[in-house]
Amino acid sequence: MKTSLFEPHNLLPSDGKAINHGPIFSVEESDQFFTKLMAGVPWRSDVIKMFGKTITTTRKVAWVGDGGLDYTYSGATKCPLPWTALLTELKNRVEE
Repeated sequence: MKTSLFEPHNLLPSDGKAINHGPIFSVEESDQFFTKLMAGVPWRSDVIKMFGKTITTTRKVAWVGDGGLDYTYSGATKCPLPWTALLTELKNRVEE
């Protein structure tokens, strides 16, 4: 049972594990990161196959990761973009 608002707790107690550790960034930091990410990440629409048709999604995505972590989704293989300095900073802060 969760006893504190910010105590780490599993969000999937019956089927998996996803731990919520509470806030990491202040509202001000979050707003700054959001603005920088929107401007500095190469967001794009995916082209996928759905029900046998090729469509362009309206949702913008960016696949970033370590080299060799390709994945396939709806008939399209995605190759990760390299980590930017900002994404590396965010990743390191979250992993602390």
